Amino acid sequence: MTVARHAVAASGTRLVRSIDSEPVVSGTRPGWCATSHRAITEEVASRTADMQAHLEVLAQEDETMLRAELDRIHGLQRAG
Repeated sequence: MTVARHAVAASGTRLVRSIDSEPVVSGTRPGWCATSHRAITEEVASRTADMQAHLEVLAQEDETMLRAELDRIHGLQRAG
């Protein structure tokens, strides 16, 4: 899973970060995708809660980084 974080500070500064993690859902099926389309769709849909939970963990982990970036920006504004 890759998450692209785009945050905008009150000053208008954009804070962008890409967060890569291990796959949340993976698998293989024999045969052609077209013939397994429905089964694949159902399997992915059944794992939506797992993907959401993983996304929340990544967001919590990123909070520290985002706060540090914002503090750096605010420090420059106070000093300037």
